[in-house]
Amino acid sequence: MKFFTLITSAILLASSCNGDDPSPVQYTNNWNLINVSGGFGGFDSDFEPGSITWSFNNDNSTITVVNNNTDQTAEDFFDSGNYSFTIAADENLCPQFLTANEMEIGCIDLSNEGETMVIKQLHIADGFTLTFKKS
Repeated sequence: MKFFTLITSAILLASSCNGDDPSPVQYTNNWNLINVSGGFGGFDSDFEPGSITWSFNNDNSTITVVNNNTDQTAEDFFDSGNYSFTIAADENLCPQFLTANEMEIGCIDLSNEGETMVIKQLHIADGFTLTFKKS
């Protein structure tokens, strides 16, 4: 009986641990969108810090976007508003993949000691790259 209990415990323990599922980084800061580049048209739009901000709320899985961009020719992704989001691993692309309002945004990469966030649409040919600076 001890052997059966030991085997059962080992199976339960192994099945409860999933090493393929990294815990997502908490993106609770406000982020200034400073550049959007790429796309079929070859966009390269720079924005002044503070003109477009994304605020991640991990408690209710919402991104609040404040978009004060008035240049209609610049690609700036989202209008002002609240958008639901998820960040999950995509084993084919990257460990931190952002989806907002059921739209696949892209792979998240933090650099410069967490001061810069880059989101790349690697899953789309001619995808966009969004560059943010922490507020």
